[in-house]
Amino acid sequence: MKQTLAFHNVLTIAIGHSYFEGNMFKSARFELADGATRILKNLGMVVKSAVSGLNCFMTDPELIALSKNDVDPIRIYVRCDDAYHINYTDLPDYDPQHSLVYCNNLPNEKLQSVDKGIDRDDVISISDGGVVLPDDEVEYRFTDALGNPLPKEQVLKLENRPGEYRLTGISEGLVRIFDNDEEVRRIYVVSHKIWKKPLAVIALFPGHFIINGDKKGQRLQIQFNHRNTFWKYFIVNPKYLGFKNLGITIGGNDELFKAPEQTKVMQRPALVFETKEKMPLREMSERPLKLVNRDEIIPELLERLQPATPNQLYRNEENGSEDSLYSHIYV
Repeated sequence: MKQTLAFHNVLTIAIGHSYFEGNMFKSARFELADGATRILKNLGMVVKSAVSGLNCFMTDPELIALSKNDVDPIRIYVRCDDAYHINYTDLPDYDPQHSLVYCNNLPNEKLQSVDKGIDRDDVISISDGGVVLPDDEVEYRFTDALGNPLPKEQVLKLENRPGEYRLTGISEGLVRIFDNDEEVRRIYVVSHKIWKKPLAVIALFPGHFIINGDKKGQRLQIQFNHRNTFWKYFIVNPKYLGFKNLGITIGGNDELFKAPEQTKVMQRPALVFETKEKMPLREMSERPLKLVNRDEIIPELLERLQPATPNQLYRNEENGSEDSLYSHIYV
């Protein structure tokens, strides 16, 4: 009689995004990096996709103890095929070409916590091995993700180029840089000649999986947050511009917008309403938006408005900072 293998769920990774209804990051997909399949096979581990996440299964969770000193993680790339994901995702200091989101399952890392979302501490620069540090007099210390010092022959301080270093012998992975005991920088080193950059890298160190007594693993959360923007409604339809007391309500509240101002769009008269504070960019509006005529005792509904979308995002031309993002909607 053929024996059936029993698989134990040793780790569940959930990836959420508050832009989407139900917090499901619908446009995210997962991909195993080079070398991950070999590690999985050696551990007898299987990775299965789930709704907005992954499940890791093992036939023998006891093998985790044998992996305690392994320095090579299972790398999983998170990719997003939605061209507008940068617009609706709050990622401070993120550069689509030169940085990525990095998470791992090591103790005290944010991936261990369900409640904390991705922020600027999780966004790190990508390097081909070149590093420029601010103080040439400091004896910096370089380690891998686990805190193991990089061999001296892998860290070359360039002559006559203050503060510049060249890291060698690293195909891919996190490098932590310390000034004494203070971590001053993290970089993600990639020396592959051809490499398609993902949105995020999840580095799973098998020796740090936490298995309970019933052989059930932990649940880890990667939480992306929606962006908040100022909303500007440009009223350009002539049939509305004749009203003397137009207003916009959100969920019946007409106090969220500044007083309208006269402007021009394509050299034609228009009226612009701007929110007093930033509003959340969401896939679905939580409250109905309405353009109303406030001259009536009960404001007359003129049109139901669409909420802001991520495809019309603009920066304030005066400073261009992350704090001055605007969503434009034309009516």
